[in-house]
Amino acid sequence: MAGNGLNSLTSNDWVLIQAKTMRRTFKLGEEIIREGEWVHSLYFIRSGEASVELAGTGSRAIVASLGPNDICGEISFLQQCKATAAVIAAERRG
Repeated sequence: MAGNGLNSLTSNDWVLIQAKTMRRTFKLGEEIIREGEWVHSLYFIRSGEASVELAGTGSRAIVASLGPNDICGEISFLQQCKATAAVIAAERRG
């Protein structure tokens, strides 16, 4: 999920992306992406952190941590499918 693919975007790509972007702020613990729901947006993390979580029986397992410059939701968005994990606004570590 990390944003290494951003290096291949051209300046024209960035102009198109910026024309469609909207800045949002999420509160600690708020779901950015809900597991099992359709994803209609890409999320670029500009500051703070988020955790990628999978639902288990009565609990969630954190499978990845995201921070500034990471992207989430891109696979579900591009493949036009439901999210396979939740992304939750998380507390900063360290």
